Amino acid sequence: MPCPAVKEDNISQLRGISDTEIMRLRSKGIFTVNQLSYTFRSRRIAKRAKTSSTPHHFALQALAIRENKVFVHGNPTLCCPGTRAYLDIEGTPDTRSYYLIGLMTVAENGAETYHAFWADDEISEVNIFIELWIS
Repeated sequence: MPCPAVKEDNISQLRGISDTEIMRLRSKGIFTVNQLSYTFRSRRIAKRAKTSSTPHHFALQALAIRENKVFVHGNPTLCCPGTRAYLDIEGTPDTRSYYLIGLMTVAENGAETYHAFWADDEISEVNIFIELWIS
């Protein structure tokens, strides 16, 4: 059974929101997460901003809850240690058939391996996907 805050769609279910922030939103007539979600507007960062911090927006958190999505606020940095895999699938869009799958893997030490899977007809088209899965 969900807690009363979730059942009522109360703002207090947002993580990290303070009582003063809740009171400020209530004074503006915002009582539910659904109402708060409609107040989010993405802002541009000023060119001459002294700090490039990304503040926490409760309205964005409410929007994520309402739409059941994950939003990335800011520029994520991705670290890719280990083996990398590159996949290339070629086909003809008119017939929706695929005739070539290329897979290249690059290990941490720089060693590259390449696999090519070719299909001549529809039956072998299924087989190249099976071969890709096995390899």
